[in-house]
Amino acid sequence: MRFNKRWLLACLLATSAGGAHALAVDLGVAGQFNAFVFNDFTTTAPYGAGTDAQGAVAAGGNLTLNGPWSVGLKDTFSSGGKEYAVVTGGSLNWNTSGTLYGNAYVGGGSSLGGGVTFLNGGQVLNGSSPVNFAQAQTYLTNLSTSVAGWANTGSVAYNGSGIQLTGSGGALEVFNIDGSKLGPADHFVLSGVGSSAQIVINVLGSGSYTLDNMDSSLFDSSRTLFNFVDAVGLYMTGTSPHFSILAPDATITGQWGHVEGTVVAKNWNAQTQLNMPSSSGGSSSGGQIPAPAPLLLIGAALSAMALVRRR
Repeated sequence: MRFNKRWLLACLLATSAGGAHALAVDLGVAGQFNAFVFNDFTTTAPYGAGTDAQGAVAAGGNLTLNGPWSVGLKDTFSSGGKEYAVVTGGSLNWNTSGTLYGNAYVGGGSSLGGGVTFLNGGQVLNGSSPVNFAQAQTYLTNLSTSVAGWANTGSVAYNGSGIQLTGSGGALEVFNIDGSKLGPADHFVLSGVGSSAQIVINVLGSGSYTLDNMDSSLFDSSRTLFNFVDAVGLYMTGTSPHFSILAPDATITGQWGHVEGTVVAKNWNAQTQLNMPSSSGGSSSGGQIPAPAPLLLIGAALSAMALVRRR
């Protein structure tokens, strides 16, 4: 049977006309990790006691853990019937002590200190990688660009050290903020945002950003995404972002504090703790961040076209 590819794409897009914001932003494989970086993931030694990544960590390059870290306590990455706490396309270097709550896939060599412990039957595994980092990087970079093009659903105002976000009362709230205003801010104010609203905040403008003692606890980390589409650097100190971070071109650095959500970045070089998303914020609870339907329908159309070509 022969299909007209243009007709197929048109039909799929037409289906989305009445369903905008009905589907979820799909971080792909990265959404199954606490941190997903395209190049190197390096932890700096913590000030005091050991810190951790509650979920799994993936690095396309080398993964180096300094200090008594633990990885994968609350969640691991499942692939091929195996549970992974760590996936690295390069080498795994961990010369102190710590705990892995699952397997460690290592594309290169591994150097582990005597104090590193594997639990839940974990071990170092080699062979074929469970993650295609090049494919994920292309997908996530394109996703960030697409999301950055969404229009405001409400309004943004800058009041001294605060950023006021006024929503529309809808299920999805999109706010596009000036990146130059983010550094001086130490808190957000929400109004007109429903208790179950899902929030996307696009931070617009190239360069490096600092989150310094910023209070973001009003956000529900399971429903809030900050998209740093053009950022090349993000420095965090004394802050605990209650949101997931999509920053495909950025190197993330930081000191004490924690991120509550999934982090996607180019590199990670920080001592900041990584926590899994929760529903503790004041704006909403539970769920995924929705996206305009055409975003995923286009992907479906392209997949269907590939099937047609194979036939």
